[in-house]
Amino acid sequence: MSVAILTVPAEVDLWAVLLAARAAELAILDNTLGEAGADHSLIVASADEAAAQAIIDAAPLLDRVGSAAAAKRRDIHAAAAARIEAVVETYPLHERESWDQQWQEAQALAADPEAEVPLLTAIAAARVITVAAMAAKVTAKRGPFAAAAGAIIGSQQALEDSLQAALDAFDGGGSAEDALAAIAAIDPADVANWP
Repeated sequence: MSVAILTVPAEVDLWAVLLAARAAELAILDNTLGEAGADHSLIVASADEAAAQAIIDAAPLLDRVGSAAAAKRRDIHAAAAARIEAVVETYPLHERESWDQQWQEAQALAADPEAEVPLLTAIAAARVITVAAMAAKVTAKRGPFAAAAGAIIGSQQALEDSLQAALDAFDGGGSAEDALAAIAAIDPADVANWP
């Protein structure tokens, strides 16, 4: 094992380099910050100085891949949330927040016609319909909503699977450039990716 002094260019995020060095199990003995705009030095114990420098040189790409993946995941989640919102936008939030209880009460009523169902009872009374009719409406609406939400969530997860495949290929030895290209090719804005 020898000691190597490695150069970390000033424009490179030193924390990304330190994380990459630690992940590669390089023993970091010291680091010296350069003046503003100057290179930094990293002193490591390594059996192979060239391999250690390669890890340091790759750190900015690791940081770019991680940042690109995080940004893409946010884009995927935002696109899915917008599509779910489009499905439910005609219902006010306070009504949507009662859906689980409405569904539970509809199920309870189906299992026992004498079950206490206070929310459905109140809604049915205000609508001047029977509680059984109200439970039937809840049941009838749940299926289409669940199907729409399930299709959106499944599409979201398919995009996330594509993102994970790009990261897995990179982790398996693929190039950062290939990972960045694969991540960039995932387009949550493309309507073809959604139901």
